[in-house]
Amino acid sequence: MCGIGGYFLKTGASAPAGFLDRMEAALAHRGPDGSGRFTDDGAGLVHTRLSIVDLANGAQPFIAPPDCGGKVLIANGEIYNHSALRAELCQGYGFTSGSDCETVLALWARHGTDILNRLRGMYAAALYDPATSDGVLVRDPFGIKPLYIAETGYGIAFASEIAALRAAMGETGDPDPLHAACIIDRQHAPDDLPAFADIRRVAPGETLVIRDGRITGRHCDSPLDDWSAASSDPGAFQTALHDSVSAHLMADVPLGLFFSGGVDSSAILAALADLRARDGSGEPILTYTVRFDARLDRGGDDETDVARGLAAAEGADFVDVPYGKADFLADAGLRRLPATTRRRITPFCRRCIWRAGPPATSRSSCRARAAMNSSPAMAATAPACGLSGRNSRHGRARPFAQACSVTILHRSLPHDTGNRQRQCPR
Repeated sequence: MCGIGGYFLKTGASAPAGFLDRMEAALAHRGPDGSGRFTDDGAGLVHTRLSIVDLANGAQPFIAPPDCGGKVLIANGEIYNHSALRAELCQGYGFTSGSDCETVLALWARHGTDILNRLRGMYAAALYDPATSDGVLVRDPFGIKPLYIAETGYGIAFASEIAALRAAMGETGDPDPLHAACIIDRQHAPDDLPAFADIRRVAPGETLVIRDGRITGRHCDSPLDDWSAASSDPGAFQTALHDSVSAHLMADVPLGLFFSGGVDSSAILAALADLRARDGSGEPILTYTVRFDARLDRGGDDETDVARGLAAAEGADFVDVPYGKADFLADAGLRRLPATTRRRITPFCRRCIWRAGPPATSRSSCRARAAMNSSPAMAATAPACGLSGRNSRHGRARPFAQACSVTILHRSLPHDTGNRQRQCPR
C-alpha cells in the first residue's frame, strides 16, 4: 500500500500551517520507501510510497510532459492492465517510468475524467491540473483502496486514512452517535453514514470533480449493478479465478499469501500453484497463517494444522504466525486490563484501531496486521473471506445494507440526552 493526501483550495484560501507535514507523518507507515510532494497556489499533494512496481523510477507525484498540460497524479494502487494501456497511450505521451500508476495520468491527459471503465485494478488517486486548478478524486469500483474527504472552509481535503486527514486538519472530535448506534446494533454502518460528521469516504467507483475547492461533479460506476452475466458454471469460475490471480502477480518484489486454510484462500493457493507450474519459474510460494494460542481456541477456530497440510500439498512454504492471549486482550478489552498490562500490550492494538478509521466489528484486522508484521517487504495477496459465500457475517449484513432505513434504538450514547429513535440512512 501507499498513502495519498492533500487539499484542493478555494480561490484566495490557504491550508492550515503544517498541513502537508502532518499528513506526510501520519501516512509514513503506509509508504516506508519514500515520499514526495507537489504544491502550487491551488493544491497541495503528498505521497508516501511502498515500492511494488518499477522500484527505481516509480516515485510520485507523476507530472505529465508540458505538451500534455503538466497535469499531476498521486495514486495508491495497482493497475493490472497497465501494459495494454501503455501500448495504446505511448504515442503522444512521454512516459518517465515503468510504473503502472503512471498510466492513470496518461489516460487522464488523453481522455479526461472518464477513465474508470478503462482501468482494471485497485486504486485511489488524486489528479490535478495546474492550468485550471481543477482536481479529480477517483476510487476503484470495488472500493478496495481507501479514500476519505472533508469539505472545509478552505477547500477539499483528502487522505487514504481518517487518522491522517484529522491529523493534517488539526481537528479532534467525537464519532457520530448515529454511526456508533449502527455499529453497536448491527455491526455495520452504511457507506454514506460517516464515522465523523465532517469526514466521508469516497464511494466505490466514484469520481469527484473539484473546481475552486468545491465538488462540482460526481459520477459513480459500480460493477455490482448488473448480475445478469453471473455464471454458476464451475469451469467459468475456475477461469475467472486463474485470470484474477494471474493479474495480481504483477510485482517487482516477492509475493506472499495470507492463508487461513479455508475454502477461499485454498482456492487461491491452488490457482497460484497451477500458474507457477505453467510458467516454470520455480519461484516459491510463501503462505502466512495466524496460529491461535491454545487458550483462545476453545471453539476450534485454529486451523493451523489444516493450513500447513494444504500448503505442503501445493508445495508452498508455510510460515506460522503466533497470535496469543496478550494480542487478544489488547484487541478485545483494553479498559478491563490493569494499567501496567495496558501499557505493555496495547501499542500494537492502538495502532490497528487508529489506522483502521471507522470502527471495526471483528478481530481480523489485528490478526492480519500480525501476519504482515511477520513478513519481509513484499506484495501480499490477502483474499477476502466470502469469495465462496461461506462467511455468514457477510450474508447477515446484506439485508441491512439494502434496507431503505433502519430504526435504531440506542441509550446513553455520547452527547445523547436520553432514549430516542433515529434512522440510519441507506
